[in-house]
Amino acid sequence: MSDSANTVLRVFFIVTFIFNGVAVQGQTVPTASTKDALVVSLKMQAEQVRVGQMPWAILTVYNMSDQPVTLWNDSVSYRVYVYGKDGEAATTLVQREFTGRLRPGDVPLPEGPNAEPRPLLWPDGWPGDSYVRKVDLAYLYDLSVPGKYTAYAEVMDPVSHRWLRSKTVTFEMTTQ
Repeated sequence: MSDSANTVLRVFFIVTFIFNGVAVQGQTVPTASTKDALVVSLKMQAEQVRVGQMPWAILTVYNMSDQPVTLWNDSVSYRVYVYGKDGEAATTLVQREFTGRLRPGDVPLPEGPNAEPRPLLWPDGWPGDSYVRKVDLAYLYDLSVPGKYTAYAEVMDPVSHRWLRSKTVTFEMTTQ
């Protein structure tokens, strides 16, 4: 290609780039709501639980918006994490499926968190309402090792589309 053709192409691309930038700058872009509709809380039913017993976490979701909200009973809406002294506790197949972290050789559960149809967790949570769900942490994690653990929950806010995290709670698995 000749030098003049190269120059014409360069000028064309520069002008196109400049006008594209001007057109984009002049357009009005709708912004997503940054205000969260929900507030998330997690507490333990008991701070000490004997190994082999069910450590229940109480997840509470409050609707702080002026609109009803719907939450589904799957990993798209909420999740709970548990950590021990060495990091995240050993997960069960249910937790791995729930969080999309299946290991090689894991067989998805025939009826589990991702089964269709998606069951409703909180249909039409009206403004000012709250929803309480008990979560058996031993269903999600292997908590057979005595020791101190921490847990937190995350809930997907249907308005801001952000994962909202609860405060971290502590509990202990004991042998007595």
